[in-house]
Amino acid sequence: SETEPQVTETEPVIETTETEVTVEPTVESTPEPTAEVHTKPTVEPPVVEPLEYSTDYTLDDVINANWDDFVVYFDGQVLELPFPYYLLADRWDLSEECPAGYYINVEQYVIDRLISKEDDTLYLWVELYNIGYDLPIDVVNAIITYMEYDSRHIDGDKYIHSELHEFTLPKGITLGSTVDDVINAYGEPTNRTDNKESVILEYKDDEYNSLTITCELDEGVVSFEYRVSHYYWGEEYGYEG
Repeated sequence: SETEPQVTETEPVIETTETEVTVEPTVESTPEPTAEVHTKPTVEPPVVEPLEYSTDYTLDDVINANWDDFVVYFDGQVLELPFPYYLLADRWDLSEECPAGYYINVEQYVIDRLISKEDDTLYLWVELYNIGYDLPIDVVNAIITYMEYDSRHIDGDKYIHSELHEFTLPKGITLGSTVDDVINAYGEPTNRTDNKESVILEYKDDEYNSLTITCELDEGVVSFEYRVSHYYWGEEYGYEG
């Protein structure tokens, strides 16, 4: 008999598409590094007695003085450069970069921006020297040999003028005095710089002591800088330690 051929059934093959899954590695976030804080080196400075200060000048004397007498009537008192910082302490604070406790070595100095206690947008730049001592001192006992005051501060995009800290320079030059007032009082300057809106007048002597005055064309005198060089330091001013 004929044998019927056998049929082998084959399981259908179902094709599948494999999807490759990429797993991102887990990375622990690294915190941002903390900014390193740099602090000025300070120690406990020796306790010293503040140097005594006196001047023979009165306000009338300042008005009759010459620019190279290095006197100014400022914040209601006569200052004759060099003078001790403590004369300004009632109305001006030391900065955070140069606080009380910051020490100054012998015959060294630090430049600081004093901050007005009445308006912290107003500054007085000074050089604070260790003059008259033979050991390190606290900055509060330092002597000021340079001072720069500007009555302006920036408010937004403009300057604002303040009369909180009034001053009178020799020959009565004060806030609002004109360029002609200054030249009539002190003569032709050693250097003159004419800008678009201001004039800077600089007076110097042979020992590099100087007075620099800035006048705005529409406001008059707005700032001054007084500097006395090392030729002016020492026993002549009674700073004998």
